[in-house]
Amino acid sequence: MALFGEDKITELQAFVTLARNDPSILHRPELAFFKDYLISLGAKLPDPPAEEPEAPESEEEPFEPESLNDEEVVAPESTPAPPLAPTGEKELTDEDYEKLAKAKEAATEAAEAGDLNKAVESYTEALLIGNPTALLYTRRADILLKQKRYAAAARDCFGLYYFRYLGNWKQAHSDIEMGQKIDYDENIWDIQKLVEQKYKIIEEHERSSQRKKEERERKERERRAREQRANAQRAYEEQKKREASTAISAVECLAECRGECQVECLGECQVECLEACPVECQEACQVGCQEACQVECREEWEAECREDWEMMAAFQDILTNPGNMAKYKDDPDVAEAISKLTRKFGGGMPGGFNVPH
Repeated sequence: MALFGEDKITELQAFVTLARNDPSILHRPELAFFKDYLISLGAKLPDPPAEEPEAPESEEEPFEPESLNDEEVVAPESTPAPPLAPTGEKELTDEDYEKLAKAKEAATEAAEAGDLNKAVESYTEALLIGNPTALLYTRRADILLKQKRYAAAARDCFGLYYFRYLGNWKQAHSDIEMGQKIDYDENIWDIQKLVEQKYKIIEEHERSSQRKKEERERKERERRAREQRANAQRAYEEQKKREASTAISAVECLAECRGECQVECLGECQVECLEACPVECQEACQVGCQEACQVECREEWEAECREDWEMMAAFQDILTNPGNMAKYKDDPDVAEAISKLTRKFGGGMPGGFNVPH
């Protein structure tokens, strides 16, 4: 069985012929394994050829851009580009809106007056407040172009697109919608369609959130209304209890007043009776006099109070609410009755009612 095929034998013969004609090829790095094999067999190989010195390269002249004589090319900018607006969205305060309006007004006035540096500074101040608009970036880029600061103007444009790619779809929708109203461009239809889709998703989410918020507020209003009704009902019931308690106190007060009046009346009456009776019959006279005095005092009390139902109603009203006494200041009968009760109780009445002076 042959070790190699005929094609391999033919290739080996060709290699040996090549090595015989040019032994230097045995020093090639890729044939190092074959060279080592020959040396191990005691073969003597010719020395490797000496390296020829490299021919010195011809010095090429460096390319000079000035050689183009391109008058349209401007020199690189030495002034740093103005900063971009901060990324992200924040809640602007009334003070922020006031600063923004002043900065935009100052920028417009400076641009109209030809003070381009001042205009750039004012537009930058407005952008740094936050929540920038495409129009604000465009106006500053326009001023930078007038200053021939093309790199800074391009940076503003790229900064604007970078800001839009942060996902501020609401602002992008507003900017594109306004721009299309001012100058319609059919070439941005694909972008406008994408922004419109994103904006609709956000808008639907915000409407859903608003509905949920309104529902929570409605439930909270209903809860407060129920609580107020419950508090009003409790207050009404407590007031009824207080009025009932006051009415009982008024009846007790009138009964106490009657008892006090009778005691005082009986005492005075009995003294007069005993003084008029002879000494030998004072005991019998006292019994009869006491009975007569009780009848007299009761009749006097009933004459002053019981028979006069208007008086009773006035007493009930005053005892229920002492402040109502002012309603009867011009009624001489009520004033006189109150005066009597005041004298009997030393300026006050039972039940905690004090007659104002």
